[in-house]
Amino acid sequence: MRTIKTVGVKALKNNLSAYLKEAQSGTLVLVTDRDRVIAELRHPSVEVLHREKVELKSEWIEKGMLTMAKKSTRALPVSPIALPGGTSLRLIDEERAD
Repeated sequence: MRTIKTVGVKALKNNLSAYLKEAQSGTLVLVTDRDRVIAELRHPSVEVLHREKVELKSEWIEKGMLTMAKKSTRALPVSPIALPGGTSLRLIDEERAD
């Protein structure tokens, strides 16, 4: 059975880290203000996180804030620069030595 705790806003503020750890471990923490529940802290499920991500992405596309990339089957071109192995590390070491 799931553990449920209630905590007032002031107590939550004073011990936030402890209540977040409890929520992370599976405890449902109900936040109250003047004995009325105003929020809840709980560990999110994978399904909830995925659903929220999909809904947010859809909203951004709808508002024109996000444009989905077109799928490309082209491979990146081969670099015309051919340097001996270890060149990058040598150049970084030289740069850091200054």
